[in-house]
Amino acid sequence: MKKPKQTNCTTLVLAENNNILDRCNKIAKSAYKKIKILHSKWFGCVLGLALAWWIPITHAEQSHEYHYRYISLSKITLPSGFTQFNPVAIDDKRKVYGDIYDSSGVAHIAVYGDGILHVLQPGNVLTVNARGTIGGYLTDPQTGNFQAALFRGDEVEIIPLLPGETKTFVQSLNDSDTALVRSEDPSALNTYRLYKKGETLFSYQLPTGSDCPGCWGVNNKGIVVGTIFDPNLNAFRAIRFLLPYNKPQLLNPLPTDSDTTSFGISKSGDIIGVSHVFLGDSTKNHYGIWDRQGNFKSYFEGINYFALFNNKNLIVLTQNFDTDNNSYLVPRPGVRLNIMDLLDNPADADVQLVAVIDINNHGDMTGYGCDVDFNLCGGFLLHRTLP
Repeated sequence: MKKPKQTNCTTLVLAENNNILDRCNKIAKSAYKKIKILHSKWFGCVLGLALAWWIPITHAEQSHEYHYRYISLSKITLPSGFTQFNPVAIDDKRKVYGDIYDSSGVAHIAVYGDGILHVLQPGNVLTVNARGTIGGYLTDPQTGNFQAALFRGDEVEIIPLLPGETKTFVQSLNDSDTALVRSEDPSALNTYRLYKKGETLFSYQLPTGSDCPGCWGVNNKGIVVGTIFDPNLNAFRAIRFLLPYNKPQLLNPLPTDSDTTSFGISKSGDIIGVSHVFLGDSTKNHYGIWDRQGNFKSYFEGINYFALFNNKNLIVLTQNFDTDNNSYLVPRPGVRLNIMDLLDNPADADVQLVAVIDINNHGDMTGYGCDVDFNLCGGFLLHRTLP
């Protein structure tokens, strides 16, 4: 089958919506407030991440390595005049950042830490870095368009629009506050650019209409990774931009595959992604990591999951809303651990761990889920504890 030269993420994934809350509504009919944004941590051009095989793990081994304490975010006290807190990101201090809406429907940024939720200022969260800078966007009340912004406490730095841009948001953010901005121009193809202190350090216009915002990111070294449709190869390719950005590197598939897709990049430059055949047998997708030399190491094969990982290459398989309401840790090739089995207090888990949306470098996680009867949907924090 000929691959499309004009497409969007929905042609690449099994289920794609504007954000992770839309997915929850789709399966649980929850009352989450929908936001109109494509989100880096909450979605991706996902071809699937289920394991077809794994090394059996004994309970003793699970208990020895990974323990978590479940904290419900649906039961925290909300400030007067605000509704549901929607978690988005977690930093290395175990602070959870997310969106909270007032009675008029205006989104505000909120931070949860040490049992207390603080509401900061209007805006939406998309990512956060180690120093606590928040990347996201503001919404123009007149046009409804988004404009990329950086939030630092009660201060906001609005990233100026370039000529022709109508919608922008911060897709990724490194620890030096260098922002990877996705921009839309009605008269041209979408563009990704690096912004820092008023300057554009890098800009790349997509070669076709295919765009997968969740496939793009930047690390602390300024290395940019993403996924494009390459018309010359008639294939999807994960692509890496090393400084000085003049020679992009295509990340090649395994010999048995034709396409590649990226999911994220670590501090060291490792890239998580999938080597696959577009519209082929999804059970043969190979999920793994490209090292700094561009060599791909397969961790597992399978379908229907989205992948996250941290700077220690601890992988999370999550967001399979079709067949599996669990999320899994993959600490090393061939090993899969059901996160629910790793809880020290499973009786306190008021929702299923269907969607982990971020993981920090300590292995703490945040996400959301619904109970088995779909009567309650809410967020959670998984605090990693010492064995």
